[in-house]
Amino acid sequence: MEVKWKLSDILKFGTSLQGHITVTYAELVETFGEPNLEPSDKTWNEWGIEFEIGDPEDDDWDIVNVTIYDWKEQSASDAMYGKYQWHIGGKSHQAVELVYDALGK
Repeated sequence: MEVKWKLSDILKFGTSLQGHITVTYAELVETFGEPNLEPSDKTWNEWGIEFEIGDPEDDDWDIVNVTIYDWKEQSASDAMYGKYQWHIGGKSHQAVELVYDALGK
């Protein structure tokens, strides 16, 4: 089984809170790159990530859409310093498991 991921700008909507992860902003940027989704009225920093899970030998892949975001902070920098409890959005708890695995947690 192989897991790949890429940032996806089309994931702004359609996920809901599945869990949390406490890591630094820098750890998320190191793993996934800079946040790729525009700030909204409730988030400042948000990643939209498309995970692909499958077997390269039979070219059968499942797609799992995930968002990682801060929530209702006063400014964009509130979540950028020190450890922060990030929200993980998806359609199932598998989203949380994939984020933890990608970050080596």
